[in-house]
Amino acid sequence: MKNKHGFSKVLILQLLLLISFGSYADNGNILPSWNYTKNKADIIEFVKNVSDVGKKSFVPIHKRVAVFDMDGTILVERPFYTEVLTSVEILKSKLKVNPSLSTQQPYKAIIENDENYIHRNGGSIVKKAGEEIAIRDLREVVRSFMKNKQHDKLNKKYKDLFYAPMIELIQYLVDSKFTVFVVSTSQQEFIRSYSDECFNLPKTNIIGSMMSFSTDDLQNDIKFKLSGEWWKPENGELGKVLRIRERSGYIPIFAVGNSSGDKEMMLATSGNSGFVMLVNHDDAKREYEYTKTGMIELAKKKSWNIVSMKNDFRKIYSTHCEL
Repeated sequence: MKNKHGFSKVLILQLLLLISFGSYADNGNILPSWNYTKNKADIIEFVKNVSDVGKKSFVPIHKRVAVFDMDGTILVERPFYTEVLTSVEILKSKLKVNPSLSTQQPYKAIIENDENYIHRNGGSIVKKAGEEIAIRDLREVVRSFMKNKQHDKLNKKYKDLFYAPMIELIQYLVDSKFTVFVVSTSQQEFIRSYSDECFNLPKTNIIGSMMSFSTDDLQNDIKFKLSGEWWKPENGELGKVLRIRERSGYIPIFAVGNSSGDKEMMLATSGNSGFVMLVNHDDAKREYEYTKTGMIELAKKKSWNIVSMKNDFRKIYSTHCEL
């Protein structure tokens, strides 16, 4: 919307922010895929404050823990989680080997392309796909899917559907001596399949739901095989907080999420005087539009930063993921 002089409200806001946060906004090398908005300025100010040894806000490097949800926070999650889609591909392969499975669920729904069933039963599909599969085989399926499969609506390969502003933010925090974890309800080995290339984070920094696994040979060609059974706690809601504490030893001081599954992780960070950011999907033109009303209300109540994909993201998608 423009005023009578022809200036858009977004442009006016950006000009005002340039005046208010000039020392931050003028540095185009920092978070270049972000617009010059208050959220970008707040991120840079927070990182500056916790990194300045001369300030009371200084946080020692070993306590600078940042956590990011994955689906809907750094990767497109509509219409299905990529974990579910790749699990469907695994079950299709099992059907080719054993067609008699076609009368059983979830195989029947996959043959019939029953999207309602797949939506409602994504977890059981992932579990079924994880039964007796070698981790290296899972990795190859996931990588092939991300590299070659194109999203029906967005007309991009799935490897190109990571959000550029979030990938930049992860790197900015790493460069600022943060230890960054991707914390997801998705299966841990699924995310590890591409974390090095797509997040620039090592496998050790991926915290996901875990399936038990085993190996039967420690001397020759070591092969780890998933069982299809979840380890507890699964990595969602309070489980995220428990697993973050277990893996990092600390409560985060920086957290980014987009849904109620991230709420406890964000509350814990907020309670630790940390920086909390909620991603709001409000860009129907470039991505999708769906607002988690309850989370928006909570973010406002807690004075968390609410990121508008429409207004805060100069560009949406990253092209750096080389699988």
